[in-house]
Amino acid sequence: MKKIVIILIVLILAAIGAFALFGKKSQTVSYKTEPLALKTIVRTVEASGTINPVKTVSIGSQVSGMISELYVDFN
Repeated sequence: MKKIVIILIVLILAAIGAFALFGKKSQTVSYKTEPLALKTIVRTVEASGTINPVKTVSIGSQVSGMISELYVDFN
């Protein structure tokens, strides 16, 4: 008799645990939306410290004279 009571208690606890894990309905996800509009996005950063370049390059020339154009590729 004791064995049956223990088995029933274990089964009831397992059923309660399964219901607690799988029985809950997930909450709906809500999103904030904004009406479509043409806007300018401005990002400003205020910080103090030292700015270091990611990569430094030495530029030189084989001839002397003024540089009239310099083509640069930014990342």
